[in-house]
Amino acid sequence: MPKSSGIFMGRNAVMRLGLGSKEEDEHMPGLGAIGKLLEGDTGLLFTNEPPKVVVEWFDDYVKADYARKGNLATETVELPAGPVMIKEINDEPSVAPGALEPHLRALGLPTTLQSRIPTLSSPHVVCKEGEKLDTNQAGLLKTLGYQMAQFKIVLSHVWIKDRSTTFSIDQIRDQLK
Repeated sequence: MPKSSGIFMGRNAVMRLGLGSKEEDEHMPGLGAIGKLLEGDTGLLFTNEPPKVVVEWFDDYVKADYARKGNLATETVELPAGPVMIKEINDEPSVAPGALEPHLRALGLPTTLQSRIPTLSSPHVVCKEGEKLDTNQAGLLKTLGYQMAQFKIVLSHVWIKDRSTTFSIDQIRDQLK
């Protein structure tokens, strides 16, 4: 998104107040309709870009992320016996620091410290492809650098200033065809 755009995230009640909940409170005509749509984890994008640019940008915006509890594992992760290695993004794996060993054990990894290096005495399966991750598995995968999820922002509605109207993203996509 261009530098002239801004994303605001906060409590939905606060965002509703900023937009205006009644017609006389609205910052701009029709903004109250957006406030009524705010549920769950939401944010507001303010931009002067045309809807086509915004929709295309968000369609293309995907970032690797760490899986959380309840996500499905996208691969089987089996750690070999020996020093515990951490995957570095865009780098070679590195040996886990000794200070990390208690945290690894707390997450269920059967490690011991050998020469100040967290070490596995036998191979250990952290997760299997297609299985739901529990809290410890998700924590281990994050600690060890395994990204098995994607961060993506899903557009739901657009308010267009010229029309003072809120449109669903499906209506916008239909107009762009």
